[in-house]
Amino acid sequence: MKSYITATIGGTEYVCEIHRDNLKFFEAFYGSAYALLKRISGGVWTVDEIRNVINFSTKPKLDANMSAMAVALKQNSYNEHSFVDDAFVAHGPAYYAPLAVGILTASLGGVDDEAAVFSDADD
Repeated sequence: MKSYITATIGGTEYVCEIHRDNLKFFEAFYGSAYALLKRISGGVWTVDEIRNVINFSTKPKLDANMSAMAVALKQNSYNEHSFVDDAFVAHGPAYYAPLAVGILTASLGGVDDEAAVFSDADD
């Protein structure tokens, strides 16, 4: 079981992982990871929720001992324009909902090798 998804987005390969010891930071920023997984899986999501999952998962792992203030400062950098915004323009945010589900599932419990790959390349 893998705790990450290897995703090709806009021709670039990313390792998308919400490190398990960083779940506390993710949830401090965005709320319950499990509740978000259920919302996205159920088709009840916002563009920002999909963006936040993908964007957080492609950032470097945060030091588990960081202070709350340092983590809050880091969160501001997550709100800047990123490759995720460009991908949403190219394919639409709904295209990436399955990736967000995979990232959250991998973090919370793991995914099989076949489910650990995503690509937005045209088939």
